[in-house]
Amino acid sequence: MELCAELLEKLKTQEYALPFTKPLDPQEYGITRDEYDKIIRQHIYLIGMQQRLVSGSNGAYKNVSEFSRDVNRIFLNVLKVWNPGQEIADAARRLQSW
Repeated sequence: MELCAELLEKLKTQEYALPFTKPLDPQEYGITRDEYDKIIRQHIYLIGMQQRLVSGSNGAYKNVSEFSRDVNRIFLNVLKVWNPGQEIADAARRLQSW
């Protein structure tokens, strides 16, 4: 899991990573929290993932596959709500392609 932690650190420093480091505020991108919560059931963000990596509790990642799934979920969540051409969707695509 050490490599996952290194990857996460690098991901957080990328140009388009800032909106994904903390819980996303959908109102900053034109929809209400209620609308967002109806579509997105599992909120995921980079700092939360980092906390899971260092956690020794039951919430910690058990394997690389779980970690990878959450990384992808960040981008999939955004693309479920916003369309290409919208600022947050474009940022998610750029970060995902990194």
